[in-house]
Amino acid sequence: MGLNRFGHEIRVARAKVGKTMMKMAEELGTKPSFLSAMETGRSKIPPTWVDKIDQYFKSLNSPVENIRELADAANKNVSVEGLSLQHQLLVSGFAKSDLTQEQIQRAVEFLKDLQKEGRNGAD
Repeated sequence: MGLNRFGHEIRVARAKVGKTMMKMAEELGTKPSFLSAMETGRSKIPPTWVDKIDQYFKSLNSPVENIRELADAANKNVSVEGLSLQHQLLVSGFAKSDLTQEQIQRAVEFLKDLQKEGRNGAD
């Protein structure tokens, strides 16, 4: 079984900071086989581990961009817990849509622009 996108980005981040899977596992207090199973999709990625891995790379000044989204995609599951009804409906609508890949990409770019506007407005 090959790496999923989450696993690929984690492997790239590890290489960037010069860490092996064994060293990373040791520093996170787990086994390399556990990390490997998450990277290859043999096991789901628990939210607590997404947070631990996120903090790990942030502490090394090498954050993994979109780590939570990558984990959700690898898990083939997006939690709507804690989201407003509007957000839940938006997630569900996209998940069940028959949009083309091109339309989805345009929507993603639009949402990124909206997020940037929101961050710029918060300054």
